[in-house]
Order: sequence, then structure tokens, then C-alpha cells
Amino acid sequence: MSDQASKIILLCEDESQERLTREYLKKCGAKNVERILRAEVAGGFTRVLDQFPRELRACRSRHAKTLLVVLIDADQLSVEQRHSQLNERAKAAELAEVASDEPVVIFIPKRNIETWLEALLGNQVNEEDVCKKRKKLTKDNFRQAARTLFDWSRPNAKPGPTIVDSLKKSLPGWKKVSDSL
Repeated sequence: MSDQASKIILLCEDESQERLTREYLKKCGAKNVERILRAEVAGGFTRVLDQFPRELRACRSRHAKTLLVVLIDADQLSVEQRHSQLNERAKAAELAEVASDEPVVIFIPKRNIETWLEALLGNQVNEEDVCKKRKKLTKDNFRQAARTLFDWSRPNAKPGPTIVDSLKKSLPGWKKVSDSL
């Protein structure tokens, strides 16, 4: 993306997704994280799916450069299946699918965001087991995870051995977010 976003719309399922993203934005140098226009913590994947067309339309219709960041867990689905659900919702709302050159980034952690957080914190995990019940993460844990995510998403970076596939595939998107600030 050639010019910087003046607004960020964050659509996510839960507080963990929001906290990781906010810490990542701070790590990227966002001076005022209040640049986030709307941090819609949707309360589950169904609400993210329902709200996605509205937020996509809002992002596309704004005159100011707006970045839409969407986080939705894959849960038992594949990343591709969850992404298809988002595309189907956009089509149902008579919206075109998201093009790669649009200021829209979609992150789909497999199994859930806690899987990514554990991997970013250096813990060996897989994408089949549920990590939500492991432990309550602190503010410092989210900061550490965001630092690792930032480091892993730099050009020519070598992600650590705990990276899981869906996180590895998301790294160009995280770079796109940092480049838009």
C-alpha cells in the first residue's frame, strides 16, 4: 500500500485478538493507538461474519485512507474454509471479494488466537489442540508476543521453531499492517 492509513478499523472476536493487535500496532510505531476508528470485539466468529460486510463497505466508502484489520479464529475449520465464509458474506451483501491490493488484512488463526500467542511466546503447540484453557496471559505476555510477531514479519526474517502454519502464512499480512502506518 503506497500511502499511510489515517484510520484503522479492527474487527475481531475477542479481547485476546484485540490486545495482540493493539500491542503490534504500538510496536510498529503507531503513536496513538486511538487511531483505531472502531475496535469491534464481536463476541464470537458468528458476529465477525455478520459484521464483516458492513465494515468492508465502511472501509471502501471512506475518503480517508482506512485499513480494515479482521481477526477470526478458524476453530475446527481450515483457514481456507473460514476465509470462504467471509467471501460468501461479502457476496451476499453485494460486495466484491477483497482484492490483494486493498487496505484490508484478514487474519485467521488455526485453531484460535491462543495457538498463535503460545507459539509467539516460544511454546510448542499444534493447530488441532485448544490452547484457550492453558493460562491467563498478562500485559507483558501480549507485549512479548507482539514483539516476536513484529520480528518474524520483517523481510528475510527467520521465524522461530514454534511457529505454526497459519501464523507463518499470516506474516505478509502483518507486514502489510506495519507498512500502512
